[in-house]
Amino acid sequence: MYKIPIGVDNFHELVTGDYLFCDKTAMIAEFLNKGEKVTLITRPRRWGKTLNMSMLQHFLASEVNGVPTAGLFDDLAIAKLEEGKYLKTHQGKYPVILLSFKDVKADSFQGAYKKIYKLISYLYGTFEYLLNSEKINSVQLNSFHSIIDKSADQQDLEDSLKLLSECLYQHHGQMVYILIDEYDTPLNQAYGNPDYLDSLVGFMRNLFSVCF
Repeated sequence: MYKIPIGVDNFHELVTGDYLFCDKTAMIAEFLNKGEKVTLITRPRRWGKTLNMSMLQHFLASEVNGVPTAGLFDDLAIAKLEEGKYLKTHQGKYPVILLSFKDVKADSFQGAYKKIYKLISYLYGTFEYLLNSEKINSVQLNSFHSIIDKSADQQDLEDSLKLLSECLYQHHGQMVYILIDEYDTPLNQAYGNPDYLDSLVGFMRNLFSVCF
């Protein structure tokens, strides 16, 4: 008997953990065929946005958290479309940045800023191999180091997603996918506090606009 995946939002865990789930992998083909540079998905809570983000990450990246993704989709709907074209052409072929703001909940801008800084610094740490890349210049490497050791200023942090995507593109020579989850959580926490909200909106706007 299959288990009910209550609270499971990691695609690898879902597929390999003998859970009952609805196979939505065919939507990956629709996502790839649209070819839009930016896609915004807005749906009610509990619609499955986070799990779908994880599904995309596991499909596009060759590994997630050090675990290879090869084989995860072999028996799923996406593998049966157009004689497996999407699996052969796209699965595991891209560098992927996944960033979730779901735990960025604070009572002030400085509190939110520190949490986001920690989040991005940790994200950079997962791509630390880029520091040894010969395809990244010294200016980029210095900025990369400053994010990891938390010596960067706010402007550097606002440029951080753009810098990371540039470094990944230069190193791998492949288009980079950036997946952002729960982007509105920090803003919802700031609602009702004008000074906090204005500061956070400005910061988040810059963080996303320079990247996208």
